[in-house]
Order: sequence, then C-alpha cells, then structure tokens
Amino acid sequence: MTETDTDWPPARGTPESRLLAMMLGVAGTQLIGLAAHFGIADLLRDGPKPIGTPAEATGTREQALLQAMRALAALGIFAEPQPRQFVNIPLGDLLRSDDPNSLRGYAVLVSSALMLRGWANLPHAVQSRRRAPARTRRRGTHHAR
Repeated sequence: MTETDTDWPPARGTPESRLLAMMLGVAGTQLIGLAAHFGIADLLRDGPKPIGTPAEATGTREQALLQAMRALAALGIFAEPQPRQFVNIPLGDLLRSDDPNSLRGYAVLVSSALMLRGWANLPHAVQSRRRAPARTRRRGTHHAR
C-alpha cells in the first residue's frame, strides 16, 4: 500500500521514512502557522483561486507563497486542482476564522517564536534543574515557580 498526500505523518513505510517525517514536524507546524497567520483559508473560502490572488491579498511574494502552498497541499491542508491554483479541503477549512471548529488561533500560537524558543530550550530543561536562560524567556511574562 502506498501513502497518500493526506497520510501525514506516515503510518506506513520504512522506519527511516517515518522518522524523517516526524523530524520534519516543525516544518509542517510552521507552514500551517504561516497559512493561519496570513488567513489563506479565509481567502480560499469561495473556491479555487490562482496563487496570485492570495499572494496579492497578503502582500507576499507569489513564488514563495506557491512553494509554501504546495508543501501545505502535500500535508493535506489545501489542494492544487490545477497548476498554481489552490482550494480548501477539510483540514484547511479548520484554519478558517468563521469555522465553528476553527484552530486558526491555535495554529498561530503553536507556530510562534515564543513556542519555538521554548522547544529549542528542551535539552537545557531536561539536563538542568535551573530555570531557562533569560534569553529564552520574554520580558514581562510571569512564570510559575
């Protein structure tokens, strides 16, 4: 059996391919966060649009957004029914701001620089009993002791 574009992370395949897919999880999180940040799913609400439409609406470079959208299509978030044209599919609909089950805000949060800094500090946190270095904490936030 072969994997489909929506079989993410891969449940089948070699152990190497499964581990590589897991290691690239941060890239998927960042791509989903990018789509949420720019409201791409809202822009595709009314059906397929050529890449130039969301690029113009978001002030992004068309070629760069095209690459991101193709990666998001490979993750099963959007589909590319024709070259350079994208449409929402069920997972993408969950990034729409008007969807009652929207995860758009959560996608923005988990892909934020603050969350990335926290995960980047994981080796230190596991190894040390001390708090994270100040450079990984934001000023003005409160931490439980």
